[in-house]
Amino acid sequence: MPGRSVFRRRGIQPIIPGQALTARRALEGYTSHAARAAGVWDISGSITVGKRADFTVFDVDPLAAAPDDLAAARVLATFVDGQAQHSAARRTSQLS
Repeated sequence: MPGRSVFRRRGIQPIIPGQALTARRALEGYTSHAARAAGVWDISGSITVGKRADFTVFDVDPLAAAPDDLAAARVLATFVDGQAQHSAARRTSQLS
């Protein structure tokens, strides 16, 4: 839902609602905007051909998840430079 604030737990409202971030803006703050601020936009910050391919896969869509689902989201996999560094499936199979 566009326009939802990230700070959206039931019963809690942002102090200044007009300054609340949408889920998309919060995600950009941790990805593309962070890469620009760090001076690494040319190699990181977005899923683009020629960039590093650092990303995380969750069991929910962080842009569409309900607040409680987002708070309980599980990391399914983490990739750095396009290589799997963590896989929930692999870890589970190694434990059995």
